[in-house]
Amino acid sequence: MKLPYLITVRMILGVLLVWMALPSTAYGFDTHFTSGKRSLAIPFELDHNHIYLRVSVNGSPPLSFILDTGASHTVLSLQNAKAFGLGLQPVGNVEGGIGAEPLEAYITTDNVSYSLPGVVVSDQSLIVLPLDKAQECVAPTADGETGLKVTSGQETRAGKVLAGILGKDFFGNFVVEIDYPARLINLYDPQSFRYTGRGKSFPLEMDSQHIFVRAYVKAAGHPPVTARLVVDTGSGTALSLMRQFAEKHKLLPPAEKMTVFTDCGIGGSEKEESWAGTLEALELGGFKLPNPVTVFYRKSPIASGDGLLGWPALHGFKVVFDYSRSRMILEMPRRTKSNR
Repeated sequence: MKLPYLITVRMILGVLLVWMALPSTAYGFDTHFTSGKRSLAIPFELDHNHIYLRVSVNGSPPLSFILDTGASHTVLSLQNAKAFGLGLQPVGNVEGGIGAEPLEAYITTDNVSYSLPGVVVSDQSLIVLPLDKAQECVAPTADGETGLKVTSGQETRAGKVLAGILGKDFFGNFVVEIDYPARLINLYDPQSFRYTGRGKSFPLEMDSQHIFVRAYVKAAGHPPVTARLVVDTGSGTALSLMRQFAEKHKLLPPAEKMTVFTDCGIGGSEKEESWAGTLEALELGGFKLPNPVTVFYRKSPIASGDGLLGWPALHGFKVVFDYSRSRMILEMPRRTKSNR
């Protein structure tokens, strides 16, 4: 069975810091909009199934950051942290999760400011990790080169240079609206934000690491079951399920309808292979996705939850992440009238 290309190069950044106790980069750092209480129409690129935003760090040229609801912290690459001369304090090794290699983690001892069009985030400590293994996953090349050649904002011929990740602390300080069809992002001040659209709101269950939503998953010949899923825009497949949950509810497709693949993540290629196949349906509050490509993990990359809800399940919507009100809103794009 041949699965879409996204399976062969997919990476999950959203579980990168689950398994290590890191110093809290607390919410409430200084944010400043250059005009009013919002920043609208920030462009993003969707490349290798990841949302890339252009972010300036301490006044640098724009760098490529992945926007990831599954990441528990905002991360800066070790290469760039050293290039900027930031003070770093080691905080231990990252172990487990996606990827075979443990990573040495740091926290900046200097406060850092970073900016996107129309907004500046100041006085923040960032988690710092080497991202060269992650680079190999998000920007693979035919000759095996990673593309990680420079520390400036310039991109190499091999692909984008992954400079960092905007994670949970970023989402916690804004209402983030992702318009997948238009490739635009809007940021709002949570206190003044009022949603007036026609989308459907979903409650988010939140812990110190992740956000969760309840959805129905259905395998052929079996009734639908409720799954508690991490909402993870860093995941390249619509649905990923943990082995114990899939086996308990008899969700695994027949072996001949699955394929084996090696996942790739923050620590490089995973040692243990996983399965990939399709289910009959994934349903979220009346929105139904038929035949979703699904990963069935043999080794669980998350400590809690039944699986992951990835960007392919959301990319047809305008999605609003409102952490201040513990909700996610899905809004279908307006259809243009036919000329017939």
